[in-house]
Amino acid sequence: TLGRRGGEQVVKLCTYLAPWLARGQRPWAVGIGVGSVFLAAAWLFTQGAIVSRTRALEFIPGTLVEQEARFLNRPGNVGFEFLDLLVEPVQGNTLMDPQFLSRAWALQAALKQVAGSRETSSILSSLHQIAKVSFHKPFPETRDEVYSAFFLVESRLAPAVQRQLYFPAGVRVAVSYATDDTIELGRLCQAALTLARQKFPDLQVSAFNKVPLYPQ
Repeated sequence: TLGRRGGEQVVKLCTYLAPWLARGQRPWAVGIGVGSVFLAAAWLFTQGAIVSRTRALEFIPGTLVEQEARFLNRPGNVGFEFLDLLVEPVQGNTLMDPQFLSRAWALQAALKQVAGSRETSSILSSLHQIAKVSFHKPFPETRDEVYSAFFLVESRLAPAVQRQLYFPAGVRVAVSYATDDTIELGRLCQAALTLARQKFPDLQVSAFNKVPLYPQ
């Protein structure tokens, strides 16, 4: 999308250069003209006058995927896509630390308040449910409780699924959203990382998967 002021400047420049480019009899003029347009566009892009937006290929109009996305993105629904966050402890490198898991669970709850987020999910939600039923508390508080909770989890999940949800030094937290505009995704991603950096300095949080790869 081209900002109004940036668009007017590019149009004026192209209008000025058009006669030279149309003649085609001055190669040096064509080269200068094309180079000038390119440099002008690059300068406007760095100044924020030209905004690059990408929409995911999954949202091709009329496809079943697009129809499903439209339904899931309606207000009150979970959202079609997810921002994936890798959550690790700043100190230590073990998943079995109850303090780390408790802080990661608090982060997951806080991420629900980030503008643009719909729902959050991770293996921590299962640990929370197990702790309520088995230990009569919101979350495992000792290493023995953590080991017991993961024993139950791993007895029900295939190893391939386990590797997608957690690993020996951290967990994956997914934040669902309801937009395919990469500018909005960039804002959501930065808001989530800023929240983690400011409110949870004891956690190292990184965005991964396809969202960080979109032009933003």
